[in-house]
Amino acid sequence: MKRLLLLVTTCLFPLIAFSQNSSLLKDAQDLFAAGNYSSAVIKFQEAMNKLSGRERNIAQLQLSTAKTCVEALNKAQAAVSTKNYDTAIAEYQKVLDANPNDTRVKGLQEDARRSKNQELNPTLTVSKNTLSFSSSSGSQKITVNCNTSWILVDQSSSMCTVSRSGNEITVACSANNSTTSRNTSFIVRTTNGAKEQRVSVSQVGRSSTSTSSNSSSSTSTVGKLTVKPTSISLSSGSGVAIVDVLANGRDYEVSLLPSWAKVKTKYGTWFSLSYTENPYSTARSDWFNVKAGGETVRVSITQSGNPSKSSSSAASYSSTRLTVKQTDITLPSSSGTTMIDVSTNAKDYEVILLPSWIKLKSKYDSFFSLTYSENNSSSSRSDWFNVKAGGKTVRVDVTQKGKNNYYPDSYGSNRNRKESTSSNKTFTLGFDVSLDYFDSYNYSNHYDYYETYDYRYPISYGVGLRARIGRFDQLINLIGGIRYVSGNGEVGLMAPVFLNMNLIRHDLLSLYIGGGYEFSCLDTNTYYNDWIIQGGFLFGPHTDLQLFYKPDLKVMGAGFTYYF
Repeated sequence: MKRLLLLVTTCLFPLIAFSQNSSLLKDAQDLFAAGNYSSAVIKFQEAMNKLSGRERNIAQLQLSTAKTCVEALNKAQAAVSTKNYDTAIAEYQKVLDANPNDTRVKGLQEDARRSKNQELNPTLTVSKNTLSFSSSSGSQKITVNCNTSWILVDQSSSMCTVSRSGNEITVACSANNSTTSRNTSFIVRTTNGAKEQRVSVSQVGRSSTSTSSNSSSSTSTVGKLTVKPTSISLSSGSGVAIVDVLANGRDYEVSLLPSWAKVKTKYGTWFSLSYTENPYSTARSDWFNVKAGGETVRVSITQSGNPSKSSSSAASYSSTRLTVKQTDITLPSSSGTTMIDVSTNAKDYEVILLPSWIKLKSKYDSFFSLTYSENNSSSSRSDWFNVKAGGKTVRVDVTQKGKNNYYPDSYGSNRNRKESTSSNKTFTLGFDVSLDYFDSYNYSNHYDYYETYDYRYPISYGVGLRARIGRFDQLINLIGGIRYVSGNGEVGLMAPVFLNMNLIRHDLLSLYIGGGYEFSCLDTNTYYNDWIIQGGFLFGPHTDLQLFYKPDLKVMGAGFTYYF
């Protein structure tokens, strides 16, 4: 009997041990399937130590996979904390390749993708872009709506303080005891610098009190404000610059400084600016104002590029090309529309920081249009906005005349500004090509000169120049030009003159009809003149496609003009 029990025990013990070890492997696999990779590593290690043969090889392989998942999760979490979302997404994918059913990691990967999208395409709006205060002290609040983190770039100003609480900004202005108004601004910007909103702050001066006619009158002489230098060149590293100010005893303020420069100290006859290191290999430029009384002096500031900063971000910054044709615009006092040409190799561009009296009307790949309100003041008003694409920003200065078209001295260099060179100008030259199809029967019966031509192909081709008087989107345009024509029809110089009337007017597409007269000087020194009727389409301010007909000569044709 004892021998029988010993035999049974000897046979069953390996089976029981194998069953327990197999259960240990299954437990490890269940932990792995549930996404508990750290615990799975421990179980796989235990199973590998107790199993042998094929089962041990399976445990060893799955142990390596579990360790890879643990390492990938640790790297992904570290990448998320530093906002390196591309790395996080790639590490999460390693886990999903090993365990496609891990819903928790799928969610974490989707969160990383969402965070990356918010970083690349942030949205930023403010409830108000313009704040107006009376001469007495007061405060106003602004709400910021942003899908990512943002910072407040508070420009140095003696007139107000700007503070933040959550998504709310409080602007508090002190009393303005002067009789002149004062202005400043600050910027709300996403942390990565992709979006920004400028908030303009203005405060009227207190009303002046008239003195008795019997009292002796005192005259306040406004002295000239002098700032030296008005163009500052800085090294690429951080440092301090000194600016001299002569305000004839008046207090002055420094406003609209770029984010990388701040007022360090300020005294009666000078102030110092501290500036940060340029993080790019390319130079950066901006400007700020020095104000005293009713006078303003603009100071340009340029910091050279940093040769040690040749990182990928700097390369990306410099690789973007952005050209804005009109960077200094003067507008009439009445309301209207102006157009600005843009050229960039970036996927898109944006127009930001527009003043309150200018709105973006429409935006296309190569130009955009702005509408501006009427200036009811007798004084001109000036401001600026930015056109931004990729890492490049181009500033556009804009001035609107007052109703008397006079520029006060306080506007300085604005007095000599030229009219806007917008593409929507009143005189434009263009290059013209055309194709004329002639009625060969009519020609052969009326003009002996053409009896030698092959009337199977009664076509002539022309090239020339055209001039357009009048903006392309106004009701009537006067068109004149000269073209040289050659082929199996007329040969020589043609000089058309006609009027076009725009039936449909739009920034992108206009439809017009017109009529006029064409003077034709052929190579036989014989003049053939004819009326001309035409119609066509204007694609923006530059491209003109037209169809025309000359009834006496029975000529139909088509033309293309590109206005510069």
